[in-house]
Amino acid sequence: MSEIWADPMVVQLLGVVGTVLSNGLGFSNLPAILDARRQGSLGNKNALVFPFLCVNCVSWCMYSVAKKDVYMFGGNVFGALLGLFYTTSSLGLMNCPQERLKLEGLLLLLLLIVAFVGFGAGMLQSGTQILGTMSLTLVFFLFASPLSTLVSVVRTKDSSSISRPFCVVQSLNCVVWLMYGFLTADAYITVPNVFGLLTAFLQAVVIMMFPAPVVMSSIPEDLEVGDVDESGVGAHTHTNTHINTHSHDRPAWHAKALQENCKMELGGGGGGG
Repeated sequence: MSEIWADPMVVQLLGVVGTVLSNGLGFSNLPAILDARRQGSLGNKNALVFPFLCVNCVSWCMYSVAKKDVYMFGGNVFGALLGLFYTTSSLGLMNCPQERLKLEGLLLLLLLIVAFVGFGAGMLQSGTQILGTMSLTLVFFLFASPLSTLVSVVRTKDSSSISRPFCVVQSLNCVVWLMYGFLTADAYITVPNVFGLLTAFLQAVVIMMFPAPVVMSSIPEDLEVGDVDESGVGAHTHTNTHINTHSHDRPAWHAKALQENCKMELGGGGGGG
């Protein structure tokens, strides 16, 4: 049995499967983001995930170059581009200036850290280990980021902010890369994927404990701006539709709805899609 696992073909097969699953992890948020762009609203998606996805993949691309590992590079290069696309899309859909500034600051800070650490690693003989440590640290944050809204999920008993596709693909991805890291004796790959499996399991538990409510897919045609009550409930559901079409004459509940959006857009009530 050990001879089978030691076969280079097995390692190559795991590398190919891992590359496919890693790309699946990046693409898992694409339908939700495209839908959000069509709707003109970020909804309850957790934009915090996206900067970590982008910068994490950039870091692993750098590590893969140092290790000359084509599978690792192939599994992360598209994730870096998609993470940047998701982040910029989220910035364009956010209604809260403060949360938009936070997301911009997070992305710039992470990119700055990766740039300086990457430059320093290139100057030292231990550069590969430095890049591995940085990648390991960033992937911890990526795997944990969907749970950044755990308090809000428990309080509202609504797990719709946690991306189901991301959770499923993360589980499969971590299993494959865990095996790949073990067979290639690379602790920088093995350790974070153990953590990734644990966080994916926790996400699944939360999703089962607090299932997402059924959301109406259409808005009644006879609903007008004046029909929204003063409590702001209707305003929260249809804020973007009415604000965009009546920006010159915004009703009194607009400020309250905007405050609710600020609470939800980043870390207050969102998940990967």
